[in-house]
Amino acid sequence: MARWIIELEDGSILQSADAPGTMGTPEGVRSAELPRCFDVAIERWDWDAGAIVTRFTPAEAAAIMWDRAKQYRDVERFFADPLPVADVVPGEIVMVDRDDRYPRKDRTIVSGLAWAASEALRRGEDLTISFTDGASPVNQAFVVNAEQTVKLWAAVVRDDALCHARSQIIRAQIAAALEGGASADDIFAIDITAGYPSLEVEPAPPEEEN
Repeated sequence: MARWIIELEDGSILQSADAPGTMGTPEGVRSAELPRCFDVAIERWDWDAGAIVTRFTPAEAAAIMWDRAKQYRDVERFFADPLPVADVVPGEIVMVDRDDRYPRKDRTIVSGLAWAASEALRRGEDLTISFTDGASPVNQAFVVNAEQTVKLWAAVVRDDALCHARSQIIRAQIAAALEGGASADDIFAIDITAGYPSLEVEPAPPEEEN
């Protein structure tokens, strides 16, 4: 079904899924068939150009996109699915909570244990931590020592660093587009979600016995 941009006699603008004159739309208003539905928050219909154009300058678009990129980065760092860490427990994948400020029952929370584990290693003491992995289909129980706990936390820190580094690449991409004379539409088209660490991992196969 075609969509139309319709300017009513009072100057108000609306998008309609129906042709003018139907569904109660008055006859005689200015209207045009749209090539696509557009986002009224960042786009508008240009009657002179007969096209959908952005509401913002390239500089404004760049600022908006960097703000969105930062928000997406924080989602990846703090609120995304649990981080799978393979082979810290040999042959297993442990789902790790990446932020102890917003813990969830189905995640292994290691940030609060990393300091205790580091201290145990420094003192040469034993430290054994047991937990149930709620993200496992069978609520699998794991037991980890201090060294394994530190390795789990190191995986969280590494993932956080990769997410931050990726966001800086996107920031540079936005800045380069702006400096290169890109239009606001081109800047809005930059993919701010690409290149983040994959959450798909597989445990290492067991070693073959000689």
